[in-house]
Amino acid sequence: MLSINHLFNEFFYGVTEIDESSFTPFNIGRNDNLLIDEGFVYFLLEGTIAEYRHAHHQHQVINVYRMHHFDQIGVYELFYPSQNKISYKAITECLVYALAKDLFMELMQKNHEFHQRVLINLINRQSFIAQHYIDLISLSVKERVKHFISFTIDSRYLEQHEQFVVADSHQVMADTLGCNIRSVHRALKSLAKENTIDIVNGKVTISKIQHQKCAVAL
Repeated sequence: MLSINHLFNEFFYGVTEIDESSFTPFNIGRNDNLLIDEGFVYFLLEGTIAEYRHAHHQHQVINVYRMHHFDQIGVYELFYPSQNKISYKAITECLVYALAKDLFMELMQKNHEFHQRVLINLINRQSFIAQHYIDLISLSVKERVKHFISFTIDSRYLEQHEQFVVADSHQVMADTLGCNIRSVHRALKSLAKENTIDIVNGKVTISKIQHQKCAVAL
């Protein structure tokens, strides 16, 4: 279990105005939706959240960006008000800490280094999303699946022995990668035949991508 100390060390380093009592912790169950309260910003301490975009779309659209440990939820919407109707779905059980938006804004005004840290995080997030979309355009579905898994491994800094759930179903992967569910199923089978992954007891274990392991619940 990650502690609040990790959050301070990763993001609030040098910010002395707040402590653990400034945050409200709460859990999000697997597949539950997190609806952003405009009065708060959130920090993901444990679990994985996929971003769902509702604004300006007739149908629900899933952004390929997935939020992991220490990512900020709601900070992006502070700078881009048109994105306020984004909601988030938990792919795994998640632990989130909420911080009052007024206090967050006050910290940014008082602490220049913290303000820069927030802006750099937002720039990196946008750059990653844009590059990920560009990469997907030129990739086959099979390569998209491998790319998705490899990125998830990289972003989580996994050790060789660790396993984790990449997606809760073929449909989640299909929506995230911009293809249909049958294509994802065929891609996983093809990767299994190439001995890149192993399918055992309904789970896909990635054992040869970057010599690390992960599991996709089917």
